[in-house]
Amino acid sequence: MTDDSHDLGLLLRSRVPLIVVEARDETGVTRLFSTLALWLAMPVMAWSAPNGFIA
Repeated sequence: MTDDSHDLGLLLRSRVPLIVVEARDETGVTRLFSTLALWLAMPVMAWSAPNGFIA
């Protein structure tokens, strides 16, 4: 597990209600969240300006 995925995993397990990410690699961030969500058995929800809320 990389440092980023470890840190994000800690945030998710601590039940932080909102995590905001600004990144150039949107696909990589989405993949990281999806992988951790599967590992932690948590849903993934996202919001973007062009697409709105995605569950």
